[in-house]
Amino acid sequence: MPRPTGRRYSALRFIAPAILLLHLGIRLVFSNPTVVADLFIYNAIAFLAAATALRAPSFNDYWAKISIFLAITLWALASTISTWNTFFAFDLPNFLPDLCYGFFYPLMCFGVFRALTFNRKLISLELFDTAI
Repeated sequence: MPRPTGRRYSALRFIAPAILLLHLGIRLVFSNPTVVADLFIYNAIAFLAAATALRAPSFNDYWAKISIFLAITLWALASTISTWNTFFAFDLPNFLPDLCYGFFYPLMCFGVFRALTFNRKLISLELFDTAI
């Protein structure tokens, strides 16, 4: 995957907030949940946030970027499945969102630990802290 240029990364950072404003506008006009606003637009925000985390500048820690990307992607996937099950009769398995949400927390904690440390070497203590 090619490294993001400043312009492409910058544009990606602003797409998710713009879609969030679109979602809020739709929700102000239509107070009841809708498939377009709640299934597609809302969850697209989370997937775009994950893509933004993955395409962060290269000076950020590689493992932090990957972990945060995976965490946000799993959260978005869980949210999408839950929303799908709310709107449609063809239910996806109910354990999938719980499983995704369950993996979200350790991955996000690991990513935040890595992002906030200056040590670039992966140490077992970080993995142990994350497992706890």
